[in-house]
Amino acid sequence: GLSAGLNLVNNNQKVLILEKNDLPGGLVTTIKKGRFEFCTSLTEIYDSKKVLALLNDYGIDLEPLNVPLNIMIKEKETYNLNGDFADILHLILNNESDEDKLLKVIKNIYQNFQKLQKGYDDLDENFDKYLDCNVYDALKSLNVKEEMINKLTFLWIYLGSPVNKLSFIDWAVFMYQLIKGSVITLNNMDLVLKMVNKFIEKGTIYYNSKVTEINRENDLLVVKTEDQKIYKARNIVGDISKKYMFQSLIKNDFKEINRLENARRISYSNFTVYLGLNEDYETLGINNY
Repeated sequence: GLSAGLNLVNNNQKVLILEKNDLPGGLVTTIKKGRFEFCTSLTEIYDSKKVLALLNDYGIDLEPLNVPLNIMIKEKETYNLNGDFADILHLILNNESDEDKLLKVIKNIYQNFQKLQKGYDDLDENFDKYLDCNVYDALKSLNVKEEMINKLTFLWIYLGSPVNKLSFIDWAVFMYQLIKGSVITLNNMDLVLKMVNKFIEKGTIYYNSKVTEINRENDLLVVKTEDQKIYKARNIVGDISKKYMFQSLIKNDFKEINRLENARRISYSNFTVYLGLNEDYETLGINNY
Protein backbone atom coordinates (compact mmCIF):
# COMPACT_ATOMS: atom_id res chain seq x y z
CA GLY A 1 0.00 0.00 0.00
CA LEU A 2 2.77 2.44 0.91
CA SER A 3 4.72 1.52 -2.19
CA ALA A 4 1.68 2.03 -4.43
CA GLY A 5 1.00 5.36 -2.70
CA LEU A 6 4.60 6.53 -3.18
CA ASN A 7 4.52 5.50 -6.82
CA LEU A 8 1.31 7.47 -7.42
CA VAL A 9 2.27 10.69 -5.60
CA ASN A 10 5.59 10.62 -7.45
CA ASN A 11 3.49 10.65 -10.63
CA ASN A 12 1.57 13.71 -9.43
CA GLN A 13 -1.61 11.92 -8.35
CA LYS A 14 -3.68 12.95 -5.33
CA VAL A 15 -3.62 9.95 -2.98
CA LEU A 16 -5.29 9.00 0.31
CA ILE A 17 -4.23 5.78 2.07
CA LEU A 18 -6.82 4.24 4.39
CA GLU A 19 -5.06 1.97 6.92
CA LYS A 20 -7.24 -0.24 9.11
CA ASN A 21 -4.58 -0.54 11.85
CA ASP A 22 -3.14 2.17 14.10
CA LEU A 23 0.36 1.57 12.73
CA PRO A 24 1.61 1.55 9.11
CA GLY A 25 3.58 -1.19 7.42
CA GLY A 26 1.26 -4.16 6.94
CA LEU A 27 3.38 -7.31 6.86
CA VAL A 28 6.54 -5.26 7.40
CA THR A 29 6.16 -5.45 11.13
CA THR A 30 7.97 -6.51 14.29
CA ILE A 31 7.10 -8.98 17.06
CA LYS A 32 8.08 -8.40 20.67
CA LYS A 33 8.42 -11.36 22.99
CA GLY A 34 9.85 -10.47 26.39
CA ARG A 35 13.05 -8.52 25.85
CA PHE A 36 13.48 -9.78 22.27
CA GLU A 37 12.24 -7.95 19.19
CA PHE A 38 12.03 -9.79 15.87
CA CYS A 39 11.77 -8.17 12.44
CA THR A 40 9.50 -10.54 10.55
CA SER A 41 10.01 -9.67 6.90
CA LEU A 42 13.18 -7.83 5.87
CA THR A 43 15.34 -10.93 6.22
CA GLU A 44 13.13 -12.54 3.55
CA ILE A 45 14.07 -10.00 0.86
CA TYR A 46 16.59 -11.98 -1.18
CA ASP A 47 16.93 -9.53 -4.08
CA SER A 48 17.15 -6.41 -1.95
CA LYS A 49 19.01 -4.43 -4.62
CA LYS A 50 15.73 -4.18 -6.53
CA VAL A 51 13.97 -3.02 -3.37
CA LEU A 52 16.68 -0.43 -2.72
CA ALA A 53 16.47 0.78 -6.33
CA LEU A 54 12.69 1.11 -5.97
CA LEU A 55 13.04 3.11 -2.74
CA ASN A 56 15.66 5.32 -4.39
CA ASP A 57 13.15 6.03 -7.16
CA TYR A 58 10.78 7.25 -4.43
CA GLY A 59 13.50 9.54 -3.05
CA ILE A 60 14.41 7.31 -0.08
CA ASP A 61 18.16 6.76 0.11
CA LEU A 62 19.35 3.74 2.09
CA GLU A 63 22.86 2.43 2.51
CA PRO A 64 22.85 -1.35 2.00
CA LEU A 65 25.37 -3.70 3.53
CA ASN A 66 26.81 -6.13 1.00
CA VAL A 67 26.94 -9.56 2.63
CA PRO A 68 26.94 -12.96 0.87
CA LEU A 69 23.64 -14.76 1.36
CA ASN A 70 22.29 -12.08 3.69
CA ILE A 71 23.96 -13.72 6.72
CA MET A 72 24.54 -10.87 9.13
CA ILE A 73 25.54 -10.79 12.77
CA LYS A 74 25.88 -7.36 14.34
CA GLU A 75 28.69 -7.08 16.86
CA LYS A 76 30.04 -3.74 18.14
CA GLU A 77 28.96 -2.00 14.91
CA THR A 78 30.98 -4.40 12.74
CA TYR A 79 29.55 -7.23 10.74
CA ASN A 80 30.91 -10.76 10.78
CA LEU A 81 29.97 -13.94 8.98
CA ASN A 82 29.66 -16.85 11.37
CA GLY A 83 28.59 -20.45 11.16
CA ASP A 84 28.92 -23.48 8.96
CA PHE A 85 27.17 -22.12 5.89
CA ALA A 86 29.25 -18.93 5.85
CA ASP A 87 32.43 -21.04 5.87
CA ILE A 88 31.13 -22.89 2.82
CA LEU A 89 30.48 -19.59 1.07
CA HIS A 90 34.05 -18.49 1.70
CA LEU A 91 35.15 -21.77 0.15
CA ILE A 92 32.94 -21.18 -2.89
CA LEU A 93 33.92 -17.55 -3.32
CA ASN A 94 37.66 -17.75 -2.66
CA ASN A 95 39.09 -21.16 -3.58
CA GLU A 96 39.87 -22.78 -6.90
CA SER A 97 37.87 -25.98 -6.47
CA ASP A 98 34.83 -27.80 -7.78
CA GLU A 99 32.71 -25.43 -5.74
CA ASP A 100 34.41 -22.46 -7.37
CA LYS A 101 33.51 -23.97 -10.73
CA LEU A 102 29.92 -24.09 -9.48
CA LEU A 103 29.96 -20.37 -8.72
CA LYS A 104 31.18 -19.64 -12.26
CA VAL A 105 28.38 -21.80 -13.69
CA ILE A 106 25.81 -20.02 -11.49
CA LYS A 107 27.08 -16.62 -12.65
CA ASN A 108 27.07 -17.72 -16.29
CA ILE A 109 23.48 -18.98 -16.05
CA TYR A 110 22.37 -15.75 -14.36
CA GLN A 111 23.96 -13.63 -17.12
CA ASN A 112 22.34 -15.74 -19.83
CA PHE A 113 18.99 -15.57 -18.04
CA GLN A 114 19.28 -11.76 -18.09
CA LYS A 115 19.93 -11.90 -21.85
CA LEU A 116 16.90 -14.13 -22.32
CA GLN A 117 14.68 -11.67 -20.42
CA LYS A 118 15.87 -8.87 -22.71
CA GLY A 119 15.01 -10.88 -25.81
CA TYR A 120 18.51 -11.87 -26.88
CA ASP A 121 19.07 -15.37 -28.22
CA ASP A 122 22.91 -15.53 -28.27
CA LEU A 123 23.00 -17.86 -25.27
CA ASP A 124 26.07 -20.00 -24.71
CA GLU A 125 26.14 -23.78 -24.53
CA ASN A 126 26.37 -23.82 -20.72
CA PHE A 127 22.85 -22.40 -20.51
CA ASP A 128 21.47 -24.88 -23.07
CA LYS A 129 23.21 -27.74 -21.28
CA TYR A 130 21.28 -27.12 -18.05
CA LEU A 131 17.89 -26.20 -19.52
CA ASP A 132 16.38 -29.62 -18.83
CA CYS A 133 18.43 -30.46 -15.73
CA ASN A 134 17.32 -30.61 -12.11
CA VAL A 135 19.40 -29.18 -9.26
CA TYR A 136 20.57 -32.49 -7.84
CA ASP A 137 21.77 -33.93 -11.17
CA ALA A 138 23.48 -30.66 -12.12
CA LEU A 139 25.40 -30.44 -8.85
CA LYS A 140 26.47 -34.10 -9.12
CA SER A 141 27.70 -33.48 -12.68
CA LEU A 142 29.81 -30.62 -11.31
CA ASN A 143 31.43 -33.02 -8.81
CA VAL A 144 29.92 -31.25 -5.81
CA LYS A 145 30.06 -33.59 -2.80
CA GLU A 146 26.84 -34.93 -1.27
CA GLU A 147 27.46 -33.10 2.01
CA MET A 148 27.94 -29.84 0.11
CA ILE A 149 24.75 -30.46 -1.91
CA ASN A 150 22.77 -30.81 1.32
CA LYS A 151 24.15 -27.53 2.63
CA LEU A 152 23.76 -25.63 -0.63
CA THR A 153 20.17 -26.69 -1.21
CA PHE A 154 18.52 -25.89 2.11
CA LEU A 155 17.04 -22.77 0.45
CA TRP A 156 14.93 -24.87 -1.93
CA ILE A 157 11.89 -24.18 0.30
CA TYR A 158 11.74 -20.63 -1.09
CA LEU A 159 11.11 -22.07 -4.54
CA GLY A 160 8.71 -24.77 -3.39
CA SER A 161 10.12 -27.87 -5.10
CA PRO A 162 12.40 -30.72 -4.01
CA VAL A 163 15.90 -30.42 -5.51
CA ASN A 164 15.52 -33.52 -7.70
CA LYS A 165 12.56 -31.82 -9.43
CA LEU A 166 13.59 -28.17 -9.25
CA SER A 167 15.01 -26.58 -12.41
CA PHE A 168 18.74 -25.90 -12.08
CA ILE A 169 18.24 -22.66 -14.06
CA ASP A 170 15.73 -21.36 -11.48
CA TRP A 171 17.96 -22.41 -8.59
CA ALA A 172 21.11 -20.90 -10.13
CA VAL A 173 19.45 -17.52 -10.74
CA PHE A 174 18.06 -17.54 -7.21
CA MET A 175 21.43 -18.46 -5.67
CA TYR A 176 23.34 -15.82 -7.64
CA GLN A 177 21.00 -13.10 -6.42
CA LEU A 178 21.51 -14.36 -2.86
CA ILE A 179 25.28 -14.59 -3.04
CA LYS A 180 25.58 -11.16 -4.65
CA GLY A 181 22.85 -9.72 -2.44
CA SER A 182 22.87 -7.09 0.25
CA VAL A 183 21.21 -6.45 3.60
CA ILE A 184 18.95 -3.55 4.52
CA THR A 185 20.36 -2.62 7.90
CA LEU A 186 17.34 -0.66 9.15
CA ASN A 187 14.79 -2.47 11.27
CA ASN A 188 11.28 -2.84 9.89
CA MET A 189 9.57 0.13 11.51
CA ASP A 190 12.45 2.52 10.72
CA LEU A 191 12.14 1.59 7.06
CA VAL A 192 8.34 1.93 7.12
CA LEU A 193 8.51 5.34 8.81
CA LYS A 194 10.96 6.56 6.16
CA MET A 195 8.39 5.52 3.53
CA VAL A 196 5.55 7.17 5.48
CA ASN A 197 7.45 10.43 5.95
CA LYS A 198 8.26 10.57 2.24
CA PHE A 199 4.66 9.77 1.28
CA ILE A 200 3.02 12.41 3.51
CA GLU A 201 5.07 15.15 1.84
CA LYS A 202 2.49 14.87 -0.96
CA GLY A 203 -0.19 12.41 0.18
CA THR A 204 -2.40 11.67 3.20
CA ILE A 205 -2.77 8.62 5.48
CA TYR A 206 -5.69 7.99 7.85
CA TYR A 207 -5.16 5.23 10.42
CA ASN A 208 -7.85 3.15 12.16
CA SER A 209 -9.85 3.48 8.95
CA LYS A 210 -11.10 0.05 7.99
CA VAL A 211 -13.00 0.09 4.68
CA THR A 212 -16.39 -1.64 4.93
CA GLU A 213 -18.12 -0.81 1.66
CA ILE A 214 -17.40 0.45 -1.87
CA ASN A 215 -20.12 1.82 -4.16
CA ARG A 216 -20.30 3.87 -7.36
CA GLU A 217 -21.80 7.33 -7.67
CA ASN A 218 -21.81 8.63 -11.26
CA ASP A 219 -18.13 8.71 -12.29
CA LEU A 220 -16.77 8.39 -8.75
CA LEU A 221 -16.20 5.52 -6.34
CA VAL A 222 -17.60 5.99 -2.83
CA VAL A 223 -15.69 4.39 0.04
CA LYS A 224 -17.24 3.92 3.50
CA THR A 225 -15.21 3.11 6.60
CA GLU A 226 -16.09 1.42 9.88
CA ASP A 227 -16.33 4.80 11.65
CA GLN A 228 -18.95 5.93 9.08
CA LYS A 229 -16.61 8.28 7.18
CA ILE A 230 -17.19 8.62 3.42
CA TYR A 231 -14.51 9.31 0.79
CA LYS A 232 -14.89 9.73 -2.97
CA ALA A 233 -12.24 8.89 -5.56
CA ARG A 234 -11.75 8.27 -9.27
CA ASN A 235 -9.77 5.06 -8.67
CA ILE A 236 -9.03 2.61 -5.87
CA VAL A 237 -6.03 0.36 -5.33
CA GLY A 238 -6.99 -2.48 -2.98
CA ASP A 239 -4.06 -4.08 -1.15
CA ILE A 240 -6.29 -7.02 -0.18
CA SER A 241 -7.53 -10.20 -1.85
CA LYS A 242 -9.75 -9.92 -4.91
CA LYS A 243 -12.30 -12.21 -3.34
CA TYR A 244 -12.63 -10.03 -0.23
CA MET A 245 -12.80 -6.89 -2.37
CA PHE A 246 -15.51 -8.18 -4.72
CA GLN A 247 -17.56 -10.22 -2.25
CA SER A 248 -17.38 -8.27 1.01
CA LEU A 249 -16.83 -4.65 -0.03
CA ILE A 250 -18.42 -4.15 -3.44
CA LYS A 251 -21.21 -6.64 -2.64
CA ASN A 252 -21.89 -7.76 -6.20
CA ASP A 253 -21.83 -11.23 -7.71
CA PHE A 254 -18.56 -11.41 -9.64
CA LYS A 255 -18.47 -15.03 -10.79
CA GLU A 256 -15.23 -14.55 -12.71
CA ILE A 257 -13.46 -13.39 -9.53
CA ASN A 258 -14.73 -16.47 -7.68
CA ARG A 259 -13.51 -18.72 -10.49
CA LEU A 260 -10.02 -17.14 -10.48
CA GLU A 261 -9.74 -17.25 -6.69
CA ASN A 262 -10.79 -20.89 -6.52
CA ALA A 263 -8.50 -21.94 -9.37
CA ARG A 264 -5.29 -21.14 -7.51
CA ARG A 265 -2.69 -23.85 -7.59
CA ILE A 266 -1.84 -25.58 -4.35
CA SER A 267 1.46 -24.27 -3.04
CA TYR A 268 3.79 -25.28 -0.23
CA SER A 269 3.18 -24.01 3.28
CA ASN A 270 5.56 -23.50 6.15
CA PHE A 271 5.87 -22.02 9.59
CA THR A 272 8.61 -19.91 11.16
CA VAL A 273 10.15 -20.25 14.60
CA TYR A 274 11.88 -17.20 16.08
CA LEU A 275 14.58 -17.91 18.67
CA GLY A 276 15.99 -15.33 21.08
CA LEU A 277 19.35 -16.68 22.25
CA ASN A 278 21.17 -15.55 25.39
CA GLU A 279 24.61 -16.64 24.13
CA ASP A 280 26.38 -16.91 20.79
CA TYR A 281 26.02 -20.06 18.70
CA GLU A 282 29.37 -21.56 19.79
CA THR A 283 28.62 -21.29 23.53
CA LEU A 284 25.22 -22.90 22.96
CA GLY A 285 26.75 -25.73 20.95
CA ILE A 286 24.85 -24.96 17.72
CA ASN A 287 27.21 -26.31 15.08
CA ASN A 288 25.16 -25.85 11.93
CA TYR A 289 21.91 -24.46 10.57
